[in-house]
Amino acid sequence: MGTVPEAPASITAEGTTPHTQNQAHPTVYELMARVMGDVRNVSKNGQNKAQNYSFRGYLG
Repeated sequence: MGTVPEAPASITAEGTTPHTQNQAHPTVYELMARVMGDVRNVSKNGQNKAQNYSFRGYLG
């Protein structure tokens, strides 16, 4: 097996990089927050009678 190369400094989580200065596009965290704002509760209304347990399911 070979060694894994170290990530370039521009994509590590330490400090600012040229990539963090481009605010023309939302960050992945902003996009995740938008998606989670649209997520609704999925009720636990499914029932497995053979093993006698309820489960969450979505029939959209």
